Amino acid sequence: MLVSEFSRKFILYYDVSTDTFAMNIPSRGTLFKRREIAESVKDHLGQGIALVKFTIKGGRLKRLSPFRGMRLRSRSASRIRPRTGHANIVR
Repeated sequence: MLVSEFSRKFILYYDVSTDTFAMNIPSRGTLFKRREIAESVKDHLGQGIALVKFTIKGGRLKRLSPFRGMRLRSRSASRIRPRTGHANIVR
C-alpha cells in the first residue's frame, strides 16, 4: 500500500481508483498484488510517498512494516547558498 506518513496519528493512504488519499483509513487505500506496480505508481506520485506492507488477518488489515514518518531536510540543507564564480561589482 502507498502511504504518506506525517505522524502515527496522521497517515494518508493512496486509492488508485479515485486518485486520492484517504486520511487515517487504511481500508480505503489500494492493496497492490505486485510490488513492481506499486513502486511504479510510487515513482509517479513523487517524494514523500512510502511503500508499506499490509496483510489481511481475520478480515481486517494488519500493517507489517514499521512506521517511518516523514523525512524532512535539515535547515542547513535548505539554506540559500551564495553564488560562486561571479565577480563582485563595487560602485
